[in-house]
Amino acid sequence: MVLVGVIFSTVISQHSEALNRAFSTFLVVIDLD
Repeated sequence: MVLVGVIFSTVISQHSEALNRAFSTFLVVIDLD
């Protein structure tokens, strides 16, 4: 799950820094859960 998130985050960061930050926050929420 984490690996997928890292790959997906990398792809997003290439398109939008804002989306990347939002997704990173989303991953933190999932990790805490």
